[in-house]
Amino acid sequence: MDEKLRDFFKKEQVATLAVPIDREGSIHIATMRCMTLLDPLKIYFVTGSSSEKCALLRTGELIKTACEVGGYKGTEMYAQMRGTARLWRLDEQPEIVKMYFEKRGEPNLKKEGDDSVLLEFTPDYLKYTDYAQGWDKHLVKL
Repeated sequence: MDEKLRDFFKKEQVATLAVPIDREGSIHIATMRCMTLLDPLKIYFVTGSSSEKCALLRTGELIKTACEVGGYKGTEMYAQMRGTARLWRLDEQPEIVKMYFEKRGEPNLKKEGDDSVLLEFTPDYLKYTDYAQGWDKHLVKL
């Protein structure tokens, strides 16, 4: 991944996640605050385990999911990804949870209360557009 794309992921604090919520293929889409780790690329969200987006994730399985970062007016880049998502209890990943809330500027905040969980998205496909270089699409090998 080139340095400009790495910097983009470090800076961005919001991503949109599309996740199936039942075995029939119904999709829930949510735009949430996030934190990204780069090596390997993973995007983290804190949300309530009882929220609709977690319906299938509560089974403990890896769930095929899509995620996008950027794409709003004035953004320099736009990344589209496919991959898998899973849930962690907050106490299972304390360092990641700490980094997540520090990035938000809220070091001890739980978003939903006692049912808060860490949602981890791991892409296996990444396509991005760098608007400063035109509208060309770039694929990144993950």
